[in-house]
Amino acid sequence: MGAAERRTLTAAISVACPLTLFVTAWWSAACLAMCHLVAIHERGIMLLALGGLCAGIALAAWKARTWAVRVYETNWLLTAPLFLVWSAMATALFMGLPIGNLALGAAAGFFIGRKARHEGAAPRESTHAAGRAGVFTAAVAGCIALPMGILAVLDVHTMQTLLSLVGCSRIADTWAGGTAVIAAAVPLVVPAQYLLTRWTAIKAYGLDAPSVENVA
Repeated sequence: MGAAERRTLTAAISVACPLTLFVTAWWSAACLAMCHLVAIHERGIMLLALGGLCAGIALAAWKARTWAVRVYETNWLLTAPLFLVWSAMATALFMGLPIGNLALGAAAGFFIGRKARHEGAAPRESTHAAGRAGVFTAAVAGCIALPMGILAVLDVHTMQTLLSLVGCSRIADTWAGGTAVIAAAVPLVVPAQYLLTRWTAIKAYGLDAPSVENVA
């Protein structure tokens, strides 16, 4: 692994770790409070979220460099749940638009491609891994896009918000126009996510190929 790649992975982990623990603590506390399973007030939710953030910062400072070196040894039993959590976070951050999910799928493709390269996988094997990753990320994107599309069709305010974010506010003035745009866009998310993840994985596999093979 080159120094630039190691520094990039360290930076990514240093951001992802605090953010993941912050959002997980926040959403978990809010969910427990809303379900009346635990009596937590707003101040308590905020404190738990900040506690998650602080724990994430401390964990990243302690382990980020070590994890960056060994990140490609990570098993899918860990990476798949993390991808699901980050997909939910991306959906919330971009207010239901698939922009964040598409970017996350590209990042997943990069990870799969580099993992295959560092493991010394053959080109055909890496291509198969890229395809499997594409299917997984596309399935997740579809599971998110479909309910968001249905929600937008059923709720005029949600439709107007989503379409205005992409510059289609005039179309959102009519329910029929907004529904047509959403009905056309939602089915495109799945193949777009598949192709983007697969393409990124294949390209990432080919990066720095000679040096990695020499090291191996």
